[in-house]
Amino acid sequence: MRVSWRLQRLSAALSSFLLLTACAGAVSANQPAFAVPAASASAADSAAAVNQRRADAHLQLALAYYQQSQWQVALDEATLALRIGPEQGDALSMRGLILMASGRPALAGADFLQALRIAPEQPDYLNNYAWYLCQTGHAQASLDWFERAAAQADYRSPEKALNNAGACSRTAGDAAAAKRYFQRALALRPDNARGNVALAELYFNDGDYPHARLHAERAVAGTKPGADALWIAIKVARKSDQAGAEKQLLAQLRHLYPDSAEYAAYQRGVFDE
Repeated sequence: MRVSWRLQRLSAALSSFLLLTACAGAVSANQPAFAVPAASASAADSAAAVNQRRADAHLQLALAYYQQSQWQVALDEATLALRIGPEQGDALSMRGLILMASGRPALAGADFLQALRIAPEQPDYLNNYAWYLCQTGHAQASLDWFERAAAQADYRSPEKALNNAGACSRTAGDAAAAKRYFQRALALRPDNARGNVALAELYFNDGDYPHARLHAERAVAGTKPGADALWIAIKVARKSDQAGAEKQLLAQLRHLYPDSAEYAAYQRGVFDE
């Protein structure tokens, strides 16, 4: 997902919030005529901290409802956070994601851009805006923004932006560019399941089954591989005449994801879509 690392921390526990920095303009002690009394400054700081905690609480709820696809409640919570502090980039970016998910792209774009005005080099904001561009028919323009996100030194997961760029290139019909982006993502994080699944699918579509098998095997190496990873691995095994591997992978798919679209496709015998 494209939620910022700070929001991920918010979802873990309210006590682990990394509060946004609020720079209060304290008056210097060598200007007594305009000095704010210590008690008043402390009270102001305390009030700001209380407001920040209130905003963070609403933002945490917005994230929780977003993850449950309860768009309107999530939107209400994000908006409440912004009423407390309008210049909160995380809240704006979160609301943009909610608006996109609920089918209001124009409003989402405005929120993403406002978040970037507040923090122009924040990698999650760059990534979210790039994804917005990709989803609204501006695939080529989105790639520069994904690149900017991935290039930020403080980005904790640049492979996500590169994966998104690969997915956007693939949607736009540029399989060669998609491969390059996914390969770059895997160079940063080789156990990146999304990149391995995507490359396995791309190589499979090219008829390059050895490379498809390499990435499919990496994609299913985790303790609980996704349905998409198991499905591409099944298709590769089938094309490679590996009946034993296909049977084992199918057993995993049936056990873990009996109601998935991938298992339904297997039951219908649809292997080439």
